[in-house]
Amino acid sequence: MTGLYGGVFDPPHNGHMALAEAALDHFPLERLLVLVAVAPGHKPADLDFETRFELARLAFAGLPRTEVVLDEHAHTIDMLRAESFDDPVFLVGADQFTDFLSWKEPNAVLELTRLGVATRPGYPSERLEQVLGRLRAHFTEASVLTARAIEQRLYDETARSQGYDLIPRLRELAVPTLVLHGEHDLIPVALAARIAEAAPRGRLVVLEDCGHFVYLEQPDAFHEQVAALLEPSDRSARNREARFPGERSRRP
Repeated sequence: MTGLYGGVFDPPHNGHMALAEAALDHFPLERLLVLVAVAPGHKPADLDFETRFELARLAFAGLPRTEVVLDEHAHTIDMLRAESFDDPVFLVGADQFTDFLSWKEPNAVLELTRLGVATRPGYPSERLEQVLGRLRAHFTEASVLTARAIEQRLYDETARSQGYDLIPRLRELAVPTLVLHGEHDLIPVALAARIAEAAPRGRLVVLEDCGHFVYLEQPDAFHEQVAALLEPSDRSARNREARFPGERSRRP
């Protein structure tokens, strides 16, 4: 089993050390890799990489089976896809875990590694349970396998198909089409707008305070928008509709 402890370490502190020590005690780790991000994608670092790396090397020097290495990837999923580890467990603190659903491709992260979550005395357990409940509901083994099979088939039929163009197919749709986009989505809103505009009965809705996984981050708003699409009502939702320059937002 390989422990992966990634972070900015800006600078490393006692909390980092405590988490690493607890992981070495709790898991049968053959080695623990402390991954110092060169250019983290989620937040800027105050200290330069060389300083952060040297401080981390000194801080973790006394721990057994522990190695400090550089991580050139901006996001966890990019690192997991690029590297190969023996039975990995990715270590995170409680605060990081509560933000897990906003990570880049969290479902893909869980397919490539387990998570080891460390809490601290007095940390509100309900915050962790909220995330765990959503993970239990959406990431069962059967659902992951099914989703992967569908994803692979669609990918083969579209992106890997030479000359494939989605837009003409969207123009043929004769049913109401809802395009939900998170305010902090990784996909540009202009692309979502193009998809919604191509569908004759397309409607684009941008949900505030939300990332790419709308159905996980705001399930109530997700279901409300789907219901509104199928059966229009006066119910309000926590969203704002994206409007395009010179045109009104499309509605079914």
